[in-house]
Amino acid sequence: MPRSESEPFVPSSYPGILHHYTKGLTAFEFDGPALKGSGKPLTVLFVAGLGDNLLTVPYVHDLLRIGWSIVQVLLSSSAGGWGTGSLHRDAKELALCISYFKIQLSRPRVVLMGHSTGCQDVMEYLSRLDVSQQANGLLDGAILQAPVSDREALVMIMGQNAYDRSWKHAQKMVRAGKAEDIMPSQITQNIFDSPCTASRWYSLTSPLHDGADDFFSSDTPIENLEATFGAITPARTPLLILYSGADEFTPTTVDKKALVDRWVDACRRNGVAVDVANSGVIANATHNFAGCADAVVAEFLGRLGRFLDGVVAEGNTKGAGGLMSKV
Repeated sequence: MPRSESEPFVPSSYPGILHHYTKGLTAFEFDGPALKGSGKPLTVLFVAGLGDNLLTVPYVHDLLRIGWSIVQVLLSSSAGGWGTGSLHRDAKELALCISYFKIQLSRPRVVLMGHSTGCQDVMEYLSRLDVSQQANGLLDGAILQAPVSDREALVMIMGQNAYDRSWKHAQKMVRAGKAEDIMPSQITQNIFDSPCTASRWYSLTSPLHDGADDFFSSDTPIENLEATFGAITPARTPLLILYSGADEFTPTTVDKKALVDRWVDACRRNGVAVDVANSGVIANATHNFAGCADAVVAEFLGRLGRFLDGVVAEGNTKGAGGLMSKV
């Protein structure tokens, strides 16, 4: 979902390294203690939300405090490109970025972290991208932060009638063979500044549980969860799920703890290495931590740090011939 505007814009600049990881696409690595240290740093690849661009998620620079190198990945769908793209294209580009850092730069650990709609990219990579297209099993862990339902958020923002009109119009265009045509702005109510194809709008909004983007809705059937959270490949990939307790894009009727518990249960039933101890709802956290008290941000970073410590321990155990389970 779009970033929160609850805080005034403050101009800023950050040093770092710009990586050209594949033709036409880059990733920005923030300068910090991990990058300045000796050897190859442990690396988090950060994928921002729908409509976000480099540095538009306010907490990204705070991630440097966890001691890993932080890299924001730019995809074809970043900023205004999301409306004419797809999760499948994003996942294939992420595979190229993971390979770049793991193979070309020899980074010992690479973890993929999604924020908001970036979580859908992470789930697409983990549960739907063919193993032959993944980065050869090189991913060491995955994090979902603010994995909200875009569908439920849009119902809340647009109102039921306008939302119904929009998804039905998108469905009609898709059925008419116009899936890649742009939706009329009067139908989408100019919710976003970017043009959006009928196929992507349908993917985000369909209430029929058939939208490719619909991983996180509270009414998702069990069989869909089995095919997503339960189908993470490789199942040994450590997974952390962090939901914001005061997420402004989640309807107040949604029981956030029960929702996360459903996802965790789907993982555990299928042997997926979900981090039960550190996953959960962060009390008083907003969607992207804008306006949050220091204690809330500290809770967030603490959970992240403990998870990443476990990723390192897991890798060391595998290197010794074993596998530490977080299930």
